[in-house]
Amino acid sequence: MVRDKKNILITAPSSIIGRNMIHRALRNEELFNVYVGQRNYMSRENVMYRTLDFHQTFTFKDALKNIDFVFLTVPENFSTFKKENYENFLQACKLSGVKKVVLLSVHKANSIWFMPLQQVEKLLINSTLNYSIIRSTVFMQNILRYYQVDIETQKKVNIPNFNVKVNWIDASDVAKVLLNAMHDIDFLLNKTVEITGLENRDFMEVTAKLSASTNQDFQYKVGLPKFIKKLPVIDRLVFTILSIYYFILGAPTPTNTFEALTGRPPRRLNEFIMRNLSVLMPDKAKNTF
Repeated sequence: MVRDKKNILITAPSSIIGRNMIHRALRNEELFNVYVGQRNYMSRENVMYRTLDFHQTFTFKDALKNIDFVFLTVPENFSTFKKENYENFLQACKLSGVKKVVLLSVHKANSIWFMPLQQVEKLLINSTLNYSIIRSTVFMQNILRYYQVDIETQKKVNIPNFNVKVNWIDASDVAKVLLNAMHDIDFLLNKTVEITGLENRDFMEVTAKLSASTNQDFQYKVGLPKFIKKLPVIDRLVFTILSIYYFILGAPTPTNTFEALTGRPPRRLNEFIMRNLSVLMPDKAKNTF
């Protein structure tokens, strides 16, 4: 790989946003040397592997060697999160000469005191590192992450409250903003921004879109999705509390921030569904971008 490219480290490469970051970065291979940091992620062509475990601080130094920019998010569930691990990681970033840390957070993270992301936001802002914090609304890809088992086995979308409006954004669009912040150190330097999609849709509307696009009879049902039911009790409780909180808070008013930053509007929910018909139909492929 060419040395004058920017060396970027992508944490949580198996997450929705991690996969989309890698996918987009490889499309711009003239700009980035892509390193992924996770304890069990297998390397592939044009992606280099670094062992990184946030619960094992001794992995930090080697993972950050010669890295210019770090993409950081917090994929852990509430039950496994430890604030001091991220504090130690940010300290390691400083010692390793990382030029900037780009953090993905979520809408209104600053108002939810028990959220791990709120704590990591504060750590990053107070760290003296260069940073950008991008808060996004709900990924369209979560429809498949949280509800795919229900969709495949029961043709149902199980949700805590189907009347709640949600602002939907494509993770690929969010990855575009994040990579812009990693390519240009001055882009959103030491700033926090919130980006939204164009549409606020409740789950009844999402279910109707799924049915119309696939010519299948999808239904909605009040309850926890099977994906969530497999989590520890504390994580199921947090998921339910957050669902109630966002129901009370309401969906954000869509903004033009994404278009102002990138020069084009964000993708719509229909586009995402049509792009992933192969996953929603019986003969399904598992990769979604």
